[in-house]
Amino acid sequence: MGRSKVEDDKLALARAFLKKAQDRGIEVLLPVDSVVAPALDAARGEVVASDKVPAEQMALDIGPESARGFADRLSRAKTVFWNGPMGVFEKRPFAAGTLAVANAVANCRGLTVSAAATRWRR
Repeated sequence: MGRSKVEDDKLALARAFLKKAQDRGIEVLLPVDSVVAPALDAARGEVVASDKVPAEQMALDIGPESARGFADRLSRAKTVFWNGPMGVFEKRPFAAGTLAVANAVANCRGLTVSAAATRWRR
């Protein structure tokens, strides 16, 4: 993940979660592409495969292919729980993934619950 923030102490938990989902035949959607840049204040990002983040870069958003895939799944969802942004949405170059998912959640015909929206409304 290059210079991306990774909580090493949570890796075992994440692996256990993915294994449990796989054992139960539950699909977990993960980003296939990411928007990377060398710093949060970068003027723009570059799209790369999520498993190929360069050592000097950090993943700051999901890429367009991931955004389309998530939006497609959300359009067919019966229930959605969304707990946060897909990237550093406060910075314009890294907001597209979050905006795409937010629009997909807003257009979902199923039940949607968003912890982020609850915080923003206060």
